[in-house]
Amino acid sequence: MKLKDKLYDYIVRKNANIRYEYERYVQEHIPEHYTHRSRHWKILGKLIWHYRVAKKTQPMMYWEKNGSSAHETEQAIPDQTHNIKKPDPKKTIEAANSATPVKGPYLRGAESTFFHRVAPYHFGKGLLQYEVISFDIFDTLLFRPFEHPADIFLLVGKRLAYPAIFTSYKKSRMEAEKEARSQLQTQYGTREVNIYEIYEQLERKSGIPAETGVQTEIQTEKDYLFANPYMQIVYNILRAHKKSIVLTSDMYLPGHIMAELVEKCGYHGYEKIYVSCDYRCNKGSGELYRRIIDDYPGKKIVHIGDNYAADIQGAQKAGFETRYYKNVNDVGRQFRAEWMSDLTGSAYKGLINAYLHNGMNQLPFFYEYGFVYGGIYILGFCQWIEEKAKREGIDKIIFLSREGDIYQKIYRKLYGDIESECIFWSQFASLKYMAEMQQEAFIDCVVRQKASGALNVKLSSILDSFSIQLSEDELKKYGLCHSSIVSGYNLEAIKKCIGSNWESICKGYRMERGCVIRKVQTLIGDAKRIAVVDVGWTGSGPLGFKAFVEKYVAKDCNIVCWMAGGAGSYGTAEYALPYYQDGTLDAYLFSPLHDRRNEQIHVTENAAVTNNAVFELFTQAQYPAFCGVGECGNYVFDIPEAENYEIISQIQKGILDFCMLYRETFSKDAYLCNISGHDAYRPFSVLAFHKHYFETHFQDIIYGYAFSGDREHQHIESIGERVKNYYLHIGGQK
Repeated sequence: MKLKDKLYDYIVRKNANIRYEYERYVQEHIPEHYTHRSRHWKILGKLIWHYRVAKKTQPMMYWEKNGSSAHETEQAIPDQTHNIKKPDPKKTIEAANSATPVKGPYLRGAESTFFHRVAPYHFGKGLLQYEVISFDIFDTLLFRPFEHPADIFLLVGKRLAYPAIFTSYKKSRMEAEKEARSQLQTQYGTREVNIYEIYEQLERKSGIPAETGVQTEIQTEKDYLFANPYMQIVYNILRAHKKSIVLTSDMYLPGHIMAELVEKCGYHGYEKIYVSCDYRCNKGSGELYRRIIDDYPGKKIVHIGDNYAADIQGAQKAGFETRYYKNVNDVGRQFRAEWMSDLTGSAYKGLINAYLHNGMNQLPFFYEYGFVYGGIYILGFCQWIEEKAKREGIDKIIFLSREGDIYQKIYRKLYGDIESECIFWSQFASLKYMAEMQQEAFIDCVVRQKASGALNVKLSSILDSFSIQLSEDELKKYGLCHSSIVSGYNLEAIKKCIGSNWESICKGYRMERGCVIRKVQTLIGDAKRIAVVDVGWTGSGPLGFKAFVEKYVAKDCNIVCWMAGGAGSYGTAEYALPYYQDGTLDAYLFSPLHDRRNEQIHVTENAAVTNNAVFELFTQAQYPAFCGVGECGNYVFDIPEAENYEIISQIQKGILDFCMLYRETFSKDAYLCNISGHDAYRPFSVLAFHKHYFETHFQDIIYGYAFSGDREHQHIESIGERVKNYYLHIGGQK
């Protein structure tokens, strides 16, 4: 790590309050950060004095709408020897909607490298000195794919068709367990109930037959429990060395049921299971461990588990040696997005935490970026497309490439009931082949966006990008030449020059357009109701394709346009608003009509040069952007972003693996794949508030912001270059 990063970690990130206020202030004053950085240093100095020297707890700058601070208390960056601080359960929905998230991504690399566990082979060999090895079961040998284990009761209630009119099945199930424990305590002096006693209580209150409830819950556990791959290796090493293995659990499931669960997950050859409900005593008191001692007198015993109080302190009371396997959700919780819906959030977070932090996987950064932040969005979007297409009677889905490439791959792999095609299209194509209808937009996009860049692009490069043939003599009339550098100084002259040659420019596009019409006709076929799918953001891509088809290809086609994210509020892309209102245009993650909070997060000044670029890495393909059709009918492409191709490959492998893992994990309750756009965007929203994350990992990523780059030198700006120069440009204008 660089020295400046170490200093930043020590000064800012080790105090959650300083981190929250300073990084929020920077995010809200990006141009100032580049043009008057000393102001930010002064703010940071005041925050250090406020929180570290004066030891104040109230916020210095940011107070939430509910009148309380959303800050966490001071906490050092944790390592493997510290418990990770749990989120404040008292945060309200109001705070969630009004406050910037405090949680953030792991900034030093791939999150899977954050918490170091020794290799399972070393862990296993370290246990060979013991004669008897005791394993905790849940969260040690076995995982549930939920952040909170009790959330599995929500699925049980759904399977039982529990009439959740005034209360949820989860709450009723937990109340029944609480009452059963209290009753057992009164009668027999123990609280260690079994599942049958719990459902006897529940039957009296809900009418659900106890046996039906028991069998449904057990089957749900069987459907979702899976082996911890780390502990499976440790377990098999010990079996190979003929060690005595016992399983020990504080649980309401009796030993014969626990045996079914562990053996279903591949654990065989253990000698005995000790369960609290069978022995009517628990691990925390040390009493359950003493039963093991009674069965193995004089043996050297070690216990492994994830609950520090029950598995470590309780076992030590009985004289056991111990090994602590930190709970994967306790490790990963600080990095997970807040304010997701309860069930989807628990399923997503539980699966991510189990995969990243079990001790087996130290993943490449960009693979993990796709797996953690892109997978849930792509999976949810494809499910949304499938359901919406069926509901609206769509004949064919057309994915606009290149962003549509990954959408179609996942869609066809997981769904694909409706015929789909991927077609080359882009803003280039919309501008060129609809030029006669949008002269002002064409000239603005062709010239103005390049003038705001920092590539020092020659006019000849821009003209070549759009296949515009203008002679040197024609350019001289406006004080220009092919080697002129496009800038704010000659912007108006270039616009006038293109405007005066407008008819000849449009004429040059008509032959190309004929080739495109024939290719689009072939792809559309006989379809009459078509959904056009694109990533976003203003709707110009799909709306441009719709207009092209309806004007030149098939006037009787009914075309709707769907995007991942739609931005039309806050003064951007106002032209799209009527299309949202009449249903022609819709978006999954957010739009001007829904989830405006996420739209606001994405559409900030920073979004113009960072959020979109980093988000679109999820959907970039390993080929250049489409520019049009050549004289021979061949496809013409933009400058290849070859520097990104290996990164894109890793990202999309991570996305695919997440989609397959999530779909397979929850296949028995397929409704869990109905992921709302709000939930799908929340993981990425965590990144949007941490500019340092982008600066650290994405500065060198190539991204063509303003219709390509410098064609003459085959160079496109990096994200880092664009961010710096864009805000310097804005600062100069102010």
